[in-house]
Amino acid sequence: MGTGPAAEAGGLTLVNASTRERLSIVFVRRRRDDPAALRRLAHVFRDWREGEVLPIGPELFNTLSETQRRLGGGPILRTCGFRTAETNRMVGGVGFYPVRRFCHVDVGPVRAWSGMDVRPGRAVGRAGPRTLSRRLK
Repeated sequence: MGTGPAAEAGGLTLVNASTRERLSIVFVRRRRDDPAALRRLAHVFRDWREGEVLPIGPELFNTLSETQRRLGGGPILRTCGFRTAETNRMVGGVGFYPVRRFCHVDVGPVRAWSGMDVRPGRAVGRAGPRTLSRRLK
């Protein structure tokens, strides 16, 4: 098990795949969310194409922190975060992509997308925090 933010609950180390930004941060201190740390995390999860930052609730970061801790503490490569409607129209796609070896983590409401492409390497479903935590046990 590693040391630093990724080794403790409420800590996270990640790299933004698009911008190469790296952040190691503790966002929960004394069982309370740290608002400044959550703002820094939201910045890393911004829509980098449009430069728009949206506040992101701690549920996502708690899920990522626990996932990271259970997988040994290595950095999480953030391939996507908040996307504006304009960026969504340009890129699309959500889900589990086994051929490309990554998992989409979403803590928002359950949604359905029509016309999903279920060929290998394409979006095939949604793994929320409950599903993901069950799979990690």
